Amino acid sequence: MNLSVDTVWYIVLLVLKWAFIGLVYFVLWMLLKAVWREMGQRLSADVRQPAAAPGRLRVLQNGGGSGLSSGMVIPLQPETSVGANRSNNLVIRDPYVSRQHARLRWDGLNWWIQDMGSRNGTFVNEQRCPAHQELKVPFGARLRMGGEVFELLQ
Repeated sequence: MNLSVDTVWYIVLLVLKWAFIGLVYFVLWMLLKAVWREMGQRLSADVRQPAAAPGRLRVLQNGGGSGLSSGMVIPLQPETSVGANRSNNLVIRDPYVSRQHARLRWDGLNWWIQDMGSRNGTFVNEQRCPAHQELKVPFGARLRMGGEVFELLQ
């Protein structure tokens, strides 16, 4: 097969043209990826982290063997699970505390407590919390789970 010089140049220029177009698209793709990554970092930096929940529990009475001592102050997370299981945020080793006993939640204005269906109940100021229903907890309230008594501090 004999190709003329013009045909060879035509093929070379055609290949170079498509290679150039491919290179332009590749550079644009890399540029868009860099812009996308930069915008993602800026957006994630702009997302406000929720303020720390203004709450602590002071141990008023320990049921013995729980590892908590009277007077101890425990900072709360915006959502704090309480129970005997080690997966909880606040672990209470008390024979009258269920594995998943209760959950404390800060909504930005108030603390709420929910008994998770514990056998012996969760008490706020000696009033039993209904199982699986949230109950508003004011600062200064006394919480009782098993033999442990806490005071909710600001």
